[in-house]
Amino acid sequence: MIGDIACDLDSAFNPVQVYDRATTWEAPALRVHDDPPLDVMAIDNLPSMLPLESSEDFAGQLLPTLLALPDPDNAVWTRARELFARHVAEV
Repeated sequence: MIGDIACDLDSAFNPVQVYDRATTWEAPALRVHDDPPLDVMAIDNLPSMLPLESSEDFAGQLLPTLLALPDPDNAVWTRARELFARHVAEV
């Protein structure tokens, strides 16, 4: 089974050029070879769902760090300030 979440059928850059059409939610797998069996899942609207989940996860991890910005002793911002100062000194 190959899961192609990019599902870029018409592109020469498609890394999974073994199928000729997108699958659907109703028929999520397409048999492209029988022996050995190979099925492809190529739902073309799946990528639109991934950024939402990724964005929510990233925001959930980032928010505590952003809320700590006013704290001058916060380890994350202390390291960021030191790194910034080191790079500015190199310029």
